[in-house]
Amino acid sequence: MATATLKESIRDLIARELSMANDGAAVDMDHIRDDTDLMYGGVGFTSITAMTLVTRIEKEFGITIDNTDYSMENMNTVDGLAGLVERYEA
Repeated sequence: MATATLKESIRDLIARELSMANDGAAVDMDHIRDDTDLMYGGVGFTSITAMTLVTRIEKEFGITIDNTDYSMENMNTVDGLAGLVERYEA
């Protein structure tokens, strides 16, 4: 199970991506839970935002995510992203 610190780091990256996608506007992350659907949950994610986030996650955590792991299950929630990072850090 992903640590709270890892999830918080991912949430920070999500907030930065959403802010950049919204011309620098602040993003209220209070409504984004660990299981909130980032693509279809009204968060404002697009496929471009998601791919940019993946690139930032790879840089932040020093991992390279294989194309076979690019799936909605792995990348559509904070929980999924945290689990993916944990697998690659192991």
